[in-house]
Amino acid sequence: MPHRTSLEAALKKLHTQERLTDEAQRIASIGTYIHDSVSDEGIWSRQLKRIFGLPDDDAPVATECFMGMIHPEDRSWFREAWIRAWRSAERSETEHRIVRTDGAVRHVHAWGQLLQQGDGEPAIMVGTVQDVTDRLVREKLIVDQAEQLRAMEAELLYLSRQSAMGTMASTLAHELNQPLTAITFYAAALKRGEQDQRRRDMLGTLEENALRAGEIIRRLRLSVETGVAKKERFRCDELVNEAITFSTIGCEGVAFELDLAGEEIYGADRVQIQQVLVNLIRNACQAVKTRSDGKVRIATSKVPAADFIRICISDNGAGIPEALLPRVFDSGVSTKESGMGLGLSISRTIVEAHGGRIWAENGAEGARFLFDLPLRTAH
Repeated sequence: MPHRTSLEAALKKLHTQERLTDEAQRIASIGTYIHDSVSDEGIWSRQLKRIFGLPDDDAPVATECFMGMIHPEDRSWFREAWIRAWRSAERSETEHRIVRTDGAVRHVHAWGQLLQQGDGEPAIMVGTVQDVTDRLVREKLIVDQAEQLRAMEAELLYLSRQSAMGTMASTLAHELNQPLTAITFYAAALKRGEQDQRRRDMLGTLEENALRAGEIIRRLRLSVETGVAKKERFRCDELVNEAITFSTIGCEGVAFELDLAGEEIYGADRVQIQQVLVNLIRNACQAVKTRSDGKVRIATSKVPAADFIRICISDNGAGIPEALLPRVFDSGVSTKESGMGLGLSISRTIVEAHGGRIWAENGAEGARFLFDLPLRTAH
């Protein structure tokens, strides 16, 4: 009687342990298996059968049966990995997809180890399989959310720049409108009464620049407040030559090298793009004006395999400090001691508003500023 009682207690303890093991495997979504090399069958835990969608019983699982449940796109390389695992004493680890009996596709992470039993007994493969589908879904969700967050941050940064530009443009338009009008009026009046042709030309240039400054502010304000830029058609080489005229006042003596394509741009705001060029050309001129061999090179070319034109303004100056290079387009950051840090920030806003991109780098001799602009801009 005592022997029977102890046996019943042992069996009860064993069944309890089996239930606990099964519950632990269910919670962790991990199943275990033992595969025999002779029968080519495996004894699977109940949880492993649940993962594959097989009946929850004690029937062995033939190798070809579970091979048929490997996702067709993963089956070939998984079969090779399975064969290698049987030929090697090294631990095998794979992550692949399975197709359950109900048609659902699941991702699993499997480990396997070949065991030599000795005493003439056949080798067996033991291992575990964990369903990692939910983990992968969560990871993808995190990645997607991170990408959405980055996109939102970029949008907020763009909107903040737009807001800052709108405020600045409104302030400038209000504060500069009257003095610019007065400059234009007096320059025109003086030009009419001036007999000396050289002075008449200088006054004409002053009038043109005052009118241009007013137009720049008017269009910039309209663009940042309404999000609509004026659509115009113009040749890129003509625009560059006009920008050089406006940019070189005070930088006489700087040599220019031009390599301009005659591409036509449609749908962009001519005045705004011209202002980007003026900002970049003026910066380049100021970087080399103290050199006896100061040189600025402007090249335009069509971007291969894209409907964009690339404009590059380079100089043989001192270049951009490496620490400043990543922030050179930020508002308030300037490469010049007396600079306000607005020109490059404004240039970036204009280029990006036209669907392009702008960047800076140090070339072989000095600084290089490049921007890509769509040949046809959609607004």
